[in-house]
Amino acid sequence: MTTTEKMNQINFLLDNQVVFIEKLLKDHASSIEMVSSKIINLSNFIKTTEEEIKKVKSNLFEENANKEKCITKITEKESIIQENEVKKKQCENSILSAENAIEIANKALCERKKLLLENKKEFEKGKMLIETKKGKIEQNTEEIKRYNLEWGKNAKEHETLLKTQKMVEELRNQIKQLNSDNQNYGEIVRIDKACLEISSQAILDSEKNKNEITRKMVELEEVVEEHKKKIKITENRIANYSEEIKKSEKAVKEYENTIKEQNNVIKTTKVAMQAIKNTILANKRDFDKNKLKLDSTNKYIEEYQKEMGDLEERIKNSTNEQQKLEEKIRITKKSVNIFQQKLNAIKELRKSL
Repeated sequence: MTTTEKMNQINFLLDNQVVFIEKLLKDHASSIEMVSSKIINLSNFIKTTEEEIKKVKSNLFEENANKEKCITKITEKESIIQENEVKKKQCENSILSAENAIEIANKALCERKKLLLENKKEFEKGKMLIETKKGKIEQNTEEIKRYNLEWGKNAKEHETLLKTQKMVEELRNQIKQLNSDNQNYGEIVRIDKACLEISSQAILDSEKNKNEITRKMVELEEVVEEHKKKIKITENRIANYSEEIKKSEKAVKEYENTIKEQNNVIKTTKVAMQAIKNTILANKRDFDKNKLKLDSTNKYIEEYQKEMGDLEERIKNSTNEQQKLEEKIRITKKSVNIFQQKLNAIKELRKSL
């Protein structure tokens, strides 16, 4: 092969290599352009994702704030519920205490009323007894008066008999001074003796009757005194019963007032307890509402955290891909530089041939 032929062959090979290198350079340029476009897209995607992360973080911050609010409200409601449960228990204890007080007062009231009834019965019995005793005293007094009249009448008769006896004695003495031969003397003496005997017996009977009347009067006076003593005792008993009645009536009034007061306490406490129960129910509703809200918020937080994790993972993956593409461009550009240098060298070589 001649030198010219050899040169032509070299030029042909160099032309082919130039075409090949230019094609490679063109492909590399297209590749660099395409990769650069991808990098720009990835960069934009990363920016968009970062904006989304900011939004998610903002939402997450807001939901965390809501969570704190819910927790604060839940804690507050729990505290209010506990306080009101304590108040409710206090009300229940107050009602129980009042009911016990009413039960005790009712028992005492029944006992007092029973005692009051018994005292009133005894009081009335005492009054009736006094009236009976007074009636008996009146009856005995009338008998004493009758005996007094009888005793007075008997005393007058006794005095008359004594006077008669004295007159008979005087007549007998006068007759003794008369002539003992008087034929009527014996008869007169006999009559005088008979008169004396009769008057003496009458005087004895009168004395006996007077003593009997005196004895009966003394007995009746003793009976009257006994009745008076019993009246005095009964009056003292009545006074005691009257005092006991007053005490019992006062106690009954006090127990009734206690029962009334305790019933008012129960009524007032039940109203207060109902208000407390309503407060507890309202706060329990708020508690449940905030608990649901907290659960919902926790769910949102979990979703936002997952979303943010996904977005961060996307940024990480995109950043890694961007770095790989940048590395690819760097390598491609390096290859382009090498091929460009080679192309320039070939062109210089052709000029020199």
